[in-house]
Amino acid sequence: FPQASAALTLLSIIQGSTAVVHAYAAKESYQLCQKFKAFEGKLIDIIDNLQEIRNSMKTCEQQYIARISLWDYQQVSQWVKAIGTDYVLIGNAFEKEKVNGKELLEMDHADLEDFGMKKRLYRKRLLSRIAQLNQQ
Repeated sequence: FPQASAALTLLSIIQGSTAVVHAYAAKESYQLCQKFKAFEGKLIDIIDNLQEIRNSMKTCEQQYIARISLWDYQQVSQWVKAIGTDYVLIGNAFEKEKVNGKELLEMDHADLEDFGMKKRLYRKRLLSRIAQLNQQ
């Protein structure tokens, strides 16, 4: 039965090869898990750093808003004029009336209309910019 012997030998080789493949796969899987754990650790460090940065930014934002409320009328006027040429006149009006940062942060449509801003769209845009100051 030389054919049976050859078949048994071939089966033995296949089983040995399968064991080698399984051992290799297990080793690769273990190494992959180790790499994933290292990567996961790095991600956790990055997330922690991002949270620290976010907390620092919140502190800076709070300080920035506090500073805006301390702006004098000249700083307010400069900020408004820097928005664009359409806002130079309102910046001048704020300067003339000595509108400070605290008052700027409290502006509404009626206030801006009182300052001569006739176009609702311009009032809306300026109030949007002021709201952005409040959110920073």
